[in-house]
This record gives sequence, structure tokens and C-alpha cells, in this order.
Amino acid sequence: MKYVEEVVQMMGDTPRIPSEEERRNFVFKPEDYRDAVVMPWYRNIEQPILENLTPSSPFPDEEYSSFNEYFIKKYNLEIYDQKQNLLDVDFTSK
Repeated sequence: MKYVEEVVQMMGDTPRIPSEEERRNFVFKPEDYRDAVVMPWYRNIEQPILENLTPSSPFPDEEYSSFNEYFIKKYNLEIYDQKQNLLDVDFTSK
């Protein structure tokens, strides 16, 4: 975790919460995320890109029909770029 903290210090105030306009205009480009440390503003975890999954893919838990539904119900966030790939995120407790 010390490495991530050092990266954040060098980058300034990141992760930051993007505006709704930034989120709407965002276009996922896999090349921008390969070998990158990804730090979502709502959680900080580094994970690989799942090129076979998109927001409309079925969610692995029967409680949600898709990743879209999961993000709306869990985080109150709408995923705007429906063509983007997903990241493989494993739950870790603090």
C-alpha cells in the first residue's frame, strides 16, 4: 500500500470524483489502462481488464441481473459507456 500512497502523492489529489459531464463523455480505451494502477474514486484496488465483459453482461450473483443494475443499486451510479470492458475486482476488507 505504501507504493500506491507514493504514486498518489506524486500525482496530486487523486483519485478525484469526476463530474457527471466527464463521466458522460468518457470513452474507455484499453491501451490507457494496460499496466496501469487504477484507483476508482469510490474504492482503491488494482485489477486486470476483463475484455469479455461489459456493463450489460450478467452479474455473477443472482441478486443483480447485470453489472449495470449492480452499480445503480450499490453505488447509485449509471454506467454511460456501455461498450467499455470491466475490471476484475476482488472484494477486500479494510
